[in-house]
Amino acid sequence: MHLRRIEIAGFKSFGSRVKLDFQSGISAIVGPNGSGKSNVAEAIRWVLGSQNIRDLRARKTEELIYAGADGGKTRASMAEVILTLEGKPEQTELGISELVISRRLYRSGESEYRLGGRLVRVKDLQRILAQAGFGAASYTVIGQGMVDSLIISSPSERKLLFEEASGIRAFELERIDTIRKLDRARTQAASLRLQVQELAPERTQLAEQVKKLERRRDIEEALHAARASWLTAELTRISKHINDLTKQREADTTHAKAQRKEIASIERELEALNAASRKSDSRQQEIVARLSEIDTERDTLSQVIAGQEAELRIHEEQAIQGDKPTLLKREQAAEHAKLQKFQQYLSELTKQNELFDSKIAEHNALIAELNAKLTSLRQKLVKNQRNEHLTQALGLARTVFARFNQNKESSRDQLRVALHKLIRMIKLASEADMSQLPGEIGRAQQKITREIAKREDIVEEQTTFIIKMRSLELDINASEKYITELTSRIAKAEALAQPQTKLKELKRSLAGSSKQRAALDTEATSLRNELTKVRPQQQTDKQLALTRRNEILKAELSQYEQAISRASEEEKALYDEEQRLRSQAKHWQIDLKAASHSTHPHTAQDISRLEAELEIIGEIDATLTHAHDELSDRIGYLESQAKDLETAADDLGRVLTELERRIRQTFDTNFGRLNSAFGKHFKELFGGGTAELQLIPAEDGSFGIEIIAKPPSKRVEHLTSLSGGEKALTAIALLAAILTVNPSPFVVLDEVDAPLDDANTLAFTHILRTLAKHSQLLVITHNHETMLQADELFGVTANARMSSRVIAVDLRTAEAMTTA
Repeated sequence: MHLRRIEIAGFKSFGSRVKLDFQSGISAIVGPNGSGKSNVAEAIRWVLGSQNIRDLRARKTEELIYAGADGGKTRASMAEVILTLEGKPEQTELGISELVISRRLYRSGESEYRLGGRLVRVKDLQRILAQAGFGAASYTVIGQGMVDSLIISSPSERKLLFEEASGIRAFELERIDTIRKLDRARTQAASLRLQVQELAPERTQLAEQVKKLERRRDIEEALHAARASWLTAELTRISKHINDLTKQREADTTHAKAQRKEIASIERELEALNAASRKSDSRQQEIVARLSEIDTERDTLSQVIAGQEAELRIHEEQAIQGDKPTLLKREQAAEHAKLQKFQQYLSELTKQNELFDSKIAEHNALIAELNAKLTSLRQKLVKNQRNEHLTQALGLARTVFARFNQNKESSRDQLRVALHKLIRMIKLASEADMSQLPGEIGRAQQKITREIAKREDIVEEQTTFIIKMRSLELDINASEKYITELTSRIAKAEALAQPQTKLKELKRSLAGSSKQRAALDTEATSLRNELTKVRPQQQTDKQLALTRRNEILKAELSQYEQAISRASEEEKALYDEEQRLRSQAKHWQIDLKAASHSTHPHTAQDISRLEAELEIIGEIDATLTHAHDELSDRIGYLESQAKDLETAADDLGRVLTELERRIRQTFDTNFGRLNSAFGKHFKELFGGGTAELQLIPAEDGSFGIEIIAKPPSKRVEHLTSLSGGEKALTAIALLAAILTVNPSPFVVLDEVDAPLDDANTLAFTHILRTLAKHSQLLVITHNHETMLQADELFGVTANARMSSRVIAVDLRTAEAMTTA
């Protein structure tokens, strides 16, 4: 692509907008000193992305904007330069026919780049320009100072120019960008790995809590199942017992109903017999009445005797089978001893638990101390010694700069030593305190992790002791209850051991009752014998049989009624127990309908044990599971991101290796061509002699360029011994070699012919014509011989308002008109 047009407005001396349209070939820009012709070259350098304000002959950015003149044009609000490049799409690296680049600078300090009217970043612009074959720091714009710098620069300072001359600048920009991305990827990956290390202890702690929470949930489920199993078994037992009682009560009720019916029938028959016997004499009635009274009294006495016999039997059984006070007291003493052992063991466990609490407190204090140390190390990692090294590096840079400004002669060794120290200080600034602090941080984190693990082991051991303590407390409660029961049994046994006065009274009372019943039996026998004499024997036997049967039936009926009453009372108690259990099920939130029957139902002891285990674990926040999952997800995400960054870093490393291979290969190929062209152009300019370029290895692993130039018939040891003209011709030969090997689309030469005499100028113009075959040339010059080689002239003048303006003359058109 070649330069088609440049528009300048508000840049340095161009107060008004000017437009310069260029053709291919050689264009010369001429004008008196101070007119602003070199500002055209600086405008091109500036729009191509130059960031060095000194290359633009200014002390501060604001000086690039037109400042106005007294009584003339007012100052501009901004500086703008628009550069238009064009070419055939198939012949350009970018594959486009036109490229418009513009740059603006406002007095507020804001600056913007536009490419084809769209805002772009400066590094993107530099990458595109490098692809097109030119840039702000390359040989696109060559001034007299740049020519001089080629001679006086150090080998390493010439590296940038020769990189672009060898066609590797685009690769170098890509390499620098790749290195920056690689460093950023490695730094971010290391940061993510550090975050994972910092979060790992917290995840471990949460995992332990989640395990306890899961254990608590398992116990809660087991407790719920045990309660449901126990309630189901108890309710099933009660229901079966109620059913059995109901069936027995219904059977007893049926029997009682039958008994009542038979008793009513017997009483009706007895009533008929009694009616028939009323015709007998009053004696019979008296006998019968007395017999009835005797039967009643006898029944009453039978019930009394039965009660007395039962009470006597109970007392006799108690007297025979009762507990012995001495044995019970021995058992109580043994239980007391057992209780004391339990209490002593519980006291020892309590003291051991207090020791555990003390150890846990010590570990907590040590963990807090280690965390404080870790925080201090991280702060030190940030506040390292780079400020001190940067201060020393800045002092060295100022010393070198001062020597250059004072034009003091300095040997190459002195400069190399100063630069070596400067590089070492900068390197130390970037690496200060960074080698040992990460190791210390890692060790501190490992110590914290170990202390946390030790503390958790103690907590786990303490939990075992607490379970033993709760078990002992249950044993102590059971022992105390058993001692209370033994005390009650001892009191009853001692009461039974007293003189058996009550037993004797019961026997005397039973003997008296038996004697009364025997007297009644004797009287009844006597009256029946008398009755047989006054009543027919057959009728009397039937009445007696019916009476006896009625008595038996009434006795059986009484037993049935008592059984029915006891069954009703027991049923009521069972229903109350069932209701209590169902209330307990509601309290425990158990659905009895959904509860399944277990072949091995749990006991109340199982429930008490599970409740004790729950109490030992205590309440745990249920949200810990969510927090643990979130933290695990975050650590997984960080690890995934770190892995992706490490993979990307590996890929970038391979890309960097390939770029460096291509750079070396391209540079080696083009450097040989460049060296050959330099020797050729040097001979053309000097009419003989030799010149070559040599690669000088640097301490940092890079390289520098050394220029060896020997004009004909002259012995030269160093470039500094050449005259001004010879230095200029040498530099021009080198530039010509660069443009021959890797031609730029266009080149601006700003008064590079100023040091040349007439003879050297002719050689220079011959070189210009050779270079014009490959590149478009813009020459800023005072030399008439140079002007004669131009195809078009641009005259730059300054008007009364101190603003530059341009007058263009196409010499080819003028020559054609003159010839015509």
